[in-house]
Amino acid sequence: MEETVEFANNKKPYVFRYRQNNDHTLSEISESYVYYPTNEKLNDPFDANHELINIPNDNAEILKLAETLAAKFDNSIAKQYFENVYLNDPKSLYKFISENIKEFFSNFGVACFTISPVNIMLWATYANNHQGICIQYNTDLDRNFFEDIRLMEYVDKFQRIDYSPENEHESMMNLFFKKLEVWRYEYELRLIKEQYGKHNINPNAIRGIAFGLRTEEKFKTKLIEIVQTKQNHIKLYEANILEDSYGLSFTQIN
Repeated sequence: MEETVEFANNKKPYVFRYRQNNDHTLSEISESYVYYPTNEKLNDPFDANHELINIPNDNAEILKLAETLAAKFDNSIAKQYFENVYLNDPKSLYKFISENIKEFFSNFGVACFTISPVNIMLWATYANNHQGICIQYNTDLDRNFFEDIRLMEYVDKFQRIDYSPENEHESMMNLFFKKLEVWRYEYELRLIKEQYGKHNINPNAIRGIAFGLRTEEKFKTKLIEIVQTKQNHIKLYEANILEDSYGLSFTQIN
C-alpha cells in the first residue's frame, strides 16, 4: 500500500492539480507542461480582476510611473519615443494606462494547484464531475518551476488596490493571490507567469495521476498508453468511495 499512501500525501513537497477528461489534459501529460490560462479564463469573475486596481490620477505619481515604465524598455528607440511622448504629458500617460491595463493583465498566466487530492468538491468542479483526473506533483523535483508558488489569501471582502511604482509588486500580489472567503475550501496554491500559455515542467515532477470515480474507459486507455510509452515513471491510481464516510481512497493500477 506504499504507493497509495504516496498519492494521498498532501504534505510538502506534494501539490495537486485537477484536470478535465479532454485532449488538452492528455497533451499536458504527454508533453510535460502546465498550461497557464489568462485571468479571464478563471471561473470566478472577481478573481484577478484588473478593474479592482486604482491608477493614481496625480501628476507626480504618474510621472514616477512613467519613469518606472521607461526604465523597463530594452529597445532604445522605443524608450526614447515613450519618454518624449509621456514624460512631459502625465495626462496622456494616465489615459494610456487606463485604457490598456486590461490588455496588460490579460497577458499573465495563472496556474492553480491545491494541497488536497481527496476534496470531492474540487473533483466535481475542476475534474468535470469526477470524470477527469487529479495530478500529483513533487515540487522538490522542479524547484525552478515551483519557486514562486504561494498559498492564496482568503478575505471577507474585496478592497480596491492603489497602484504606484513603489508598491508595484505588492499590487500584483494582492490582485493575483486574494480571493473571497467562500473559496477557502479549495486550499489553493497558485503560480503566476508573465505570459499565458504552455510552460514546460520536469517530467519527473509528475509523480502520480488518479482517475475520478466516473472517468470513462476510453479516456483511461488513452492516458495509460501515454504513461506507458512516454512517462512510465508516473504511477496511476483509481479513486474509490469510502464505505463508512463521504470521502475517497486511492488504489494503484498495476
